[in-house]
Amino acid sequence: MKKQWGSCSAQGNLVLNPHLVKAPKDCIDYVILHELCHIKEHNHSERFWRLLTQVMPHWKAVKTQLDSMAEFYSNESPLTIDHEYSNHITTLKICL
Repeated sequence: MKKQWGSCSAQGNLVLNPHLVKAPKDCIDYVILHELCHIKEHNHSERFWRLLTQVMPHWKAVKTQLDSMAEFYSNESPLTIDHEYSNHITTLKICL
């Protein structure tokens, strides 16, 4: 089962799936780096994948690990965020 772990808008706003915090650090790094690469390459072209490989040479193994955990995480209880902090966890904007 595939899951959308993050996205990057044309304005460079990154949105991360809150369930990502349950994943191993390498998987979190992969999603963040994947989305940051979209700031430079707005698609999944060969240039995009080359850029991702430059910043994370082992991304394929990490992506496979993350994809294999997607069903497990989606079957868990929903992640809840204390209302006091929910206004602070919206969008991470990266300026390059």
